[in-house]
Amino acid sequence: MNPLVQLASPLLLLAVQLRHSVAAPEVTRLREQSIAQVRKFEQGAQVAGIAAQTVTAARYVLCTMLDEAVLNAPWGEQSGWAQKTLLVTFHGESYGGAKFFQILERLCADFSRHIDLIEMMYIGLALGFGGRYAVEPGGRAKLSDIQDDLYRRIRAQRVAPAQELAPHWRGIKDRRNPLIRYIPLWVIGAAAACVLLIAFLFFYTRLNGSASPVSARLAGIGLESAVPPDAALLQQARPVVARKTLQQLLAPEIHAGQLAVIEKSAGKEVVRIGATDMFPSGGVTIGPQEMPLLQKIALALNQLRGRVIVVGYTDDVPIHTFRFKDNFVLSEARAHAVVKILDKWIDNPGRLEYIGAGDSHPIAFPASRASNRRIEVTYIPEG
Repeated sequence: MNPLVQLASPLLLLAVQLRHSVAAPEVTRLREQSIAQVRKFEQGAQVAGIAAQTVTAARYVLCTMLDEAVLNAPWGEQSGWAQKTLLVTFHGESYGGAKFFQILERLCADFSRHIDLIEMMYIGLALGFGGRYAVEPGGRAKLSDIQDDLYRRIRAQRVAPAQELAPHWRGIKDRRNPLIRYIPLWVIGAAAACVLLIAFLFFYTRLNGSASPVSARLAGIGLESAVPPDAALLQQARPVVARKTLQQLLAPEIHAGQLAVIEKSAGKEVVRIGATDMFPSGGVTIGPQEMPLLQKIALALNQLRGRVIVVGYTDDVPIHTFRFKDNFVLSEARAHAVVKILDKWIDNPGRLEYIGAGDSHPIAFPASRASNRRIEVTYIPEG
């Protein structure tokens, strides 16, 4: 096995867990554990006789992947991790999303010599690392091309495993009851598969029904937070500058009843759009009639500076499909669909975030549950 990948496995798995975690861990302890794991990786690589230059490059790559995983988590921006990343701790640099690919390009110039490190970087890309291409237009397609090229070249370098563990093996004589031989193995396999499928569907439905309320509550944590305390103090020290509001910029759409704008504290505003006409039942495809309205919202946001969080909500009618296991997943997919449309007209796509909140935070009684199916675009002004 690739020794670098074997030594880096705990850090690669940690990056995956952090990227998809909803609840925020204790950040100080997480930073200490991450630093300890990186140092353990270095020590193991030295014992394994890996070249010091390769170890340093691998450490840079792992720090970059872990930093991105934390900062891209739902809680990452408020965690304070950006003030002291692993890359700053070990290499004195604040961002490695571009240098990651520069290192990869240099290594590929002598592919066979650096194949172990290249393979580790390929695994990082396969596990979700995006770096500079995560925010650049057309970046996802570029990432896919890079991964495909690396896969082909790695496969060409690696020796294919033997097809048989023991080429000269001989089977033992079949001494089973002759009657058993008349029952085809596929019949036994099909029966077992049916039993397993029924059991899977039963437990899958039960588990999703229990987990959906918890997921929805976790998704709502931090949605109302505006700016970190330090930024809030800085905002008090700055002179107040008059600016336009979404209430003003979207006044024609408000009067036409196409949307509503709710003003919150600290300059926050929430644009509320009904999702009943925007999406088909149980679907995430936005109808073409909604495009002009979303374009106007994006153009209005272009005149304001700050974060934009798109939150999807559903009603309380449960949904259980293979594509969407619960309302939480459906609402997240709908919020993502809106972000992809806004991305066409927004000046800075990096401002856009999205999250699903399922049937949490209802605004109407069950009798008028259609009002709970909505999209909310929350604008948080810069401190």
